[in-house]
Amino acid sequence: MRKLVVADPELCYGCRTCEMVCSLHLTGAFRPGASGIHRHTLVDDLGFTAVSCLHCADPLCLRACPVGAITRDDKGTVTIDRSACVGCLTCALVCPVGAVSVVDGRPVKCDLCGGEPLCAKWCPHEALSVVDAAEVGLERRRSFAEHVSRSARQATGGRYPGGA
Repeated sequence: MRKLVVADPELCYGCRTCEMVCSLHLTGAFRPGASGIHRHTLVDDLGFTAVSCLHCADPLCLRACPVGAITRDDKGTVTIDRSACVGCLTCALVCPVGAVSVVDGRPVKCDLCGGEPLCAKWCPHEALSVVDAAEVGLERRRSFAEHVSRSARQATGGRYPGGA
């Protein structure tokens, strides 16, 4: 079963703890830009969410890597061997969700911390969870869209035209 980290925008306060913990894990330093998870601001600062690698069923990054530096293990976790990487950054260009960052000329992405993602463990608001990829379906996407629409209506005093 493929696992991935998902964020609940209702609980995310944008504190960036996830980025700090992840960057420490991946690079040994607190460098939010060197993280495999990234905080994103929703419509005009109406809230936050975090985005990380989806460990796709058919990863474009893996297929696009010209040197085989990207692999997937038997659990479905997609990882980058930075020592084998030549820095062409094709993986960053083809990632459909922008989950591959470039740090010091090399790609960085979520590796699920070997099975127990530290970002979810250390999130002070419990906004991050580790779920089976099969659970991330239409209902979760609909819930996210409704949250953004509701937040926009609240921020604009009901003048936001996006939904009821």
